[in-house]
Amino acid sequence: MTASLREEVLTAVASVKDPCSLFNQTDLNLFELGMVHDLTVGDSGSVHIELFLDDPTCIFFFEINRMLHEAVTKVPGVSDFSVDIKADEVWTEERMSAAGSEKLARVREQRRRSLRSGSHGWPLPPLASTEQLGAEGSRRAEQIGTLDGERVEGQTNGYGG
Repeated sequence: MTASLREEVLTAVASVKDPCSLFNQTDLNLFELGMVHDLTVGDSGSVHIELFLDDPTCIFFFEINRMLHEAVTKVPGVSDFSVDIKADEVWTEERMSAAGSEKLARVREQRRRSLRSGSHGWPLPPLASTEQLGAEGSRRAEQIGTLDGERVEGQTNGYGG
């Protein structure tokens, strides 16, 4: 295995964005999220990746595997490719790289500002009355009307991230 093959494989893996991140529009790659536990490139060009998932039964594993396979097998010199899940440990935000954490913090702050200003453009669900919600529903509505303990005036939905 050459150092350049390893670098090309690392670049290919870095091009893969987590499906949840794509859905949430945070666009974080697997390295930024800290999802790659181990990556080996053998002398014969075989590549093996071990991933952390937030749940060993994550429904997006097959999509992540497909995206990784597509990116890595395009690298000249890669002869074989496999992915395993590190099932005895789960992914948490603490595993994120410093750059990934900073990027996520910026996106979250932009969303908070957008919600505060009302310029988010998202359709908000209609508000229910206290009578319709009941005591537990009213308590929950009050909870989701805040972001990190800060009241979001005029908004009572939980889509702020």
